[in-house]
Amino acid sequence: MEAIRYRPRRLGHVNFFVNDLWQTMDFYKSVLGFDESARETSSGSGFLSNGNTHHDVGVGAIDRFRTYLESRNVPRLPNHMDTAGLYHFGWEMDNESELVDAYKRALASGENPRVTDAATGRSNYVMDPDGFSHQFYVDTETDWRKVYIGGETLLHFNPPWDPLYGEPSQARRYVEHPLITRNQFAPVHQQRVTHGTMVVADIFQSEKFYTQVCGFDVVGRTADGKAVRFGSTASDHVITILCTGEAPRIHHASFLLHADDTVAVTAAALERLRIPVERVLYLDHKHAIFLRDPNGLLLEFYSLTGEHPDWTQLEIRDETIWQL
Repeated sequence: MEAIRYRPRRLGHVNFFVNDLWQTMDFYKSVLGFDESARETSSGSGFLSNGNTHHDVGVGAIDRFRTYLESRNVPRLPNHMDTAGLYHFGWEMDNESELVDAYKRALASGENPRVTDAATGRSNYVMDPDGFSHQFYVDTETDWRKVYIGGETLLHFNPPWDPLYGEPSQARRYVEHPLITRNQFAPVHQQRVTHGTMVVADIFQSEKFYTQVCGFDVVGRTADGKAVRFGSTASDHVITILCTGEAPRIHHASFLLHADDTVAVTAAALERLRIPVERVLYLDHKHAIFLRDPNGLLLEFYSLTGEHPDWTQLEIRDETIWQL
């Protein structure tokens, strides 16, 4: 069987199922410092950005979004749509040609990815062994603000797109050096989403998915083999998988703090506003603060302070997971 190996550049966004759309949107704006880049009432979804890309975070109300997907006859709905949690990771491809080439390899290997053309990008959706969705997308619009207008808009119109028809573009339409905004009134200031940490059922099957389907490189593995870290073509850390014996889920999503902010300043600002903090870490390689959004989803905000530790010397315990 031919390996698919999409080989995306980086993690572009993370999309969550949430309980209350507007409460969640307000938290991500007023506490985490994002701006609303778009909302789509018809699908019960909202999108948040700070200028890095059209959205670092997307949120969809569980009750409304499930109905919306079913109404559009989306095959293979995610297994995890009954509670707040991960909907999908959005992996940014370098160009359309690379996306189409991977799509052809997927067909040759017996897979049939869901194909969409919506808003500012064309996508393939595939599911990992635990039933979580992964979107491999390419931007088709250089100025995403023409579509993500900061308020109500239509994003999921899905015009027909056949990846096998016509010559795919090799143009790179992402912004390499975006202008990051900083909401001075919010206690948290982040630059971008960088990676996710997933609890998986079978680490061997998951590693196969992330290397053979996603096309990521293994860049770290713990001594006990219970955690594997992956890098992409443009980032040395896009996802970590853990095998802890617990039910598969996203453990946390990670965001790089703004260059002008420290974890200590961020923690103090949250404390002044009486916003609960799950944990604060000061490690040799990073300083990090963890908090939960209104849905109980765990989020990490960090700054790098040194080289990553030698993973071959680590074993997975509760304390270790926070340090990865």
